[in-house]
Amino acid sequence: SLRAPFVQEKHLSIFEDVVSTTGTLYFAPPQNVRIQMDPPFESALIADGHTVAQFERIDDAWQRIRSGAQPIILEVTGQIAAWLQGDFATQSDIYTISAEQDESTRLVLTPSDPGFAERISRIEITVAPDFASVTRIEIREPGGDFTALIFHDQQRDHELPQGIFRTDSPQPVPDEA
Repeated sequence: SLRAPFVQEKHLSIFEDVVSTTGTLYFAPPQNVRIQMDPPFESALIADGHTVAQFERIDDAWQRIRSGAQPIILEVTGQIAAWLQGDFATQSDIYTISAEQDESTRLVLTPSDPGFAERISRIEITVAPDFASVTRIEIREPGGDFTALIFHDQQRDHELPQGIFRTDSPQPVPDEA
């Protein structure tokens, strides 16, 4: 399992400044992913490999958000789960995979599926120097905008209650309980 706090940076052409927020990614194999954003705009995206749900905290209670993009979100969270387990081979029909190395080592995933390429032009996954963890995920869009997740203070084999991955009603994570 994994608990990985992160800073999310959105680099959008419509803004001069980078829009930054913080959150935590929780992962329990094989496919449980929870991405929780911190206040002031607290939200949670939870996927269990079969279902995905999005929530927003309103008046100290989680409210489900309806989204038409659920199949795409489920595909992306499935990919994140695979990456966190070091599995890039199952992605070979969706992406071509290459590597780049300068001051860091990055796996570069370029969508080969035309529909996916309309939304994402490239994903860069930066790995730690010891290759034991992912330190950054950068998702680039065709127009030049991109989102970066920069991970820090990762805790492997962190005890995570299975209830935090419930897609019908999010349970509190240990940090907020």
